[in-house]
Amino acid sequence: MAYSVLTFRPKAADDGASIRCHADNPHLDGSGIEDTFVLNVVHPPVVELRLGDTLNPGNIKEGDDVYFECSIRSNPAKHRIMWFHNVSTLRATGPPHTYTISIPGLLFFPWLTIGRRCGMGRGR
Repeated sequence: MAYSVLTFRPKAADDGASIRCHADNPHLDGSGIEDTFVLNVVHPPVVELRLGDTLNPGNIKEGDDVYFECSIRSNPAKHRIMWFHNVSTLRATGPPHTYTISIPGLLFFPWLTIGRRCGMGRGR
């Protein structure tokens, strides 16, 4: 009997990836066999905040409409979403997946894509 051990330290990006073990005997045609294990890597939220694609960061002026895109990935998928301006918590309104936040002198249109559903508080 042969035995092999793979030591692996998964990262958040490995969630959903497959680990495969394949064995064959070169003396027997068609003897190859394999088994696969899909990784379920539990990890805290990974957040990426970007300025909206259509905006030029070098050409934002007072009074301009500015929007941010916040991409959140976590496992499990449930997480709470909050927006801050400096130290103040912002309240948001808008259709699902979109928060419109008004601050004197600023207007935010952060587009969120989180799992299947999004809302202020907990997403699912």
